[in-house]
This record gives sequence, structure tokens and C-alpha cells, in this order.
Amino acid sequence: MKYYTDDELIEMVEFYGETSIDSNWLANRIRDRFEQKEKRSSRLMQRVDVAANYLGHQFITDLVEEEQY
Repeated sequence: MKYYTDDELIEMVEFYGETSIDSNWLANRIRDRFEQKEKRSSRLMQRVDVAANYLGHQFITDLVEEEQY
């Protein structure tokens, strides 16, 4: 299965009336993309949580605050 980028999907939506793309097909591709992003976000949040538990949440908060000028 081909995975489409956000830009590719946006372009398909922009030119929807000018192409022969089926609306159900396009909706399913957009749904797939949302699911991909949700899975990636969940994995990243899980990794951040593990790191925070290991390093300490306050330590990470302090580092983030130091980076904000």
C-alpha cells in the first residue's frame, strides 16, 4: 500500500473536481494518514514518557525552560 504525504493528499483535495478520484477512496487515504500520524505520535509520546521516567520529569522541564529565551 502506498502512503501519501500530507501535501499529496491536499493536492488531491484541491484538484478533486478536475480528476476522476473517487471520494470514498480519497477519504480512506486521508483516514489512513491520520491513523499513521496518531500511531507515530503515540510512539513518540511513549518514548518521551520512558525518558522522563528515567531522567526525571522535573529535569526535563528545567531543560525545556532553559531553552526558552
